[in-house]
Amino acid sequence: MTAAAAQPPMPETTEPADPSLPLCEVLEREYAAITGETVAATYDWRFTPEQILEPVRLADRLRDAEDRASWNLGRERAREALTNLPPR
Repeated sequence: MTAAAAQPPMPETTEPADPSLPLCEVLEREYAAITGETVAATYDWRFTPEQILEPVRLADRLRDAEDRASWNLGRERAREALTNLPPR
């Protein structure tokens, strides 16, 4: 069995199908298949203020949630931060 085949199955969801590729997942599975190494199951998603180059643009994007990445970040990982943002 290859490392890619050993990855856990994607969870079922009731959300509408998203035509975009989960690029990070694809890259992780390809990496695992090529190298034989397992990919860490968890990541450290903490950011420092210096890493956010355009905070106003980021805040607007999270509020608008027009793409899957911003929707997921704004609704899951950054929910508390969004509630603390001042209104536009």
